[in-house]
Amino acid sequence: MMNVEKKYNGRWVDSIDKIKAIARHVAETRQEGDGLVIVASAMGRTTDRLIKMAQEVSSDIPKRELDALLATVQMPSGIPVATVALNGAKNAAWLAAEILALGDEALAAKLDAERVAMARQIAAKEEKLQKEIEEL
Repeated sequence: MMNVEKKYNGRWVDSIDKIKAIARHVAETRQEGDGLVIVASAMGRTTDRLIKMAQEVSSDIPKRELDALLATVQMPSGIPVATVALNGAKNAAWLAAEILALGDEALAAKLDAERVAMARQIAAKEEKLQKEIEEL
């Protein structure tokens, strides 16, 4: 088994036929037993249009804000977004670990155990918060 990473830029996803071709390729790759990480850009020339519109609003846009705009606005609804800017490096590390776990069962098991532990912590915090609310 091998892990395959494939990036499709806007021109690769600018029509239904091209998206269907990508879907067929993904299905074939998975049937062969390979792990797969797909990175898809916005359709067509969306990025170019967004940058031009942002520059019309301000000629001095900080790169961080422009990056956040492009990352947020281009994502179609219903598509999960891997957000690595929140919580600094912690989320980036989680994303990297999730990708690595595609080919590492031991790492996948550790991530599963950590998710269970985090869920317990969240439940305990929720219970404490609800008690505090009741006391108000």
